[in-house]
Amino acid sequence: MEILPGNHNKRTQKLELYLGVLVTVVLLLYQFRFIQSAGGLWRDEISSLTVATQPSLGEVWQSLPRHPIPLAPHLALRSWSFLFGSSMESLRIYGFLLGVSLVATLWFCSRLLGRTVPILALALLMLNPLTIQISASIRPFGLSIISSLLVLALVGRWLQKPSWKIMFATMLAAILSVQCSFQNAFI
Repeated sequence: MEILPGNHNKRTQKLELYLGVLVTVVLLLYQFRFIQSAGGLWRDEISSLTVATQPSLGEVWQSLPRHPIPLAPHLALRSWSFLFGSSMESLRIYGFLLGVSLVATLWFCSRLLGRTVPILALALLMLNPLTIQISASIRPFGLSIISSLLVLALVGRWLQKPSWKIMFATMLAAILSVQCSFQNAFI
């Protein structure tokens, strides 16, 4: 495991990579198992779906003051429902893809920060079934976690190697993050 940066031999790097891939596969199996056993939509998922699938964007906008969720998750869910329908299977696939995106984001952020395998982050995610459940629902939490991770990784990258390009990407990611969850304004 690459806890502290330094020189590792090839064998350690291979072991770290194999372990990271194994944990990733287990996480994807967890995600798949969750969508198989998730059952019907929960009350807050139905609320999100109801707002997102209003007849017009104007009505979605008018519904926002009554819901503590910003516009971005509603637009993502609305786009998904428009393209793939709002059947139970379609919505669970949307949630599954959010969960898979969370795992992919961990790998991306690790690479962005100059690490090879996000073994600790993957292990912590694997040990927390609630995070798996939350990230794979059609609520805004999956998008919120993903966008928060991107902001933090981009800030870390900017601290490592300051540039206007990274700063601009960080600002865009921060704006997107706040549009996924108002609490992300405190990052």
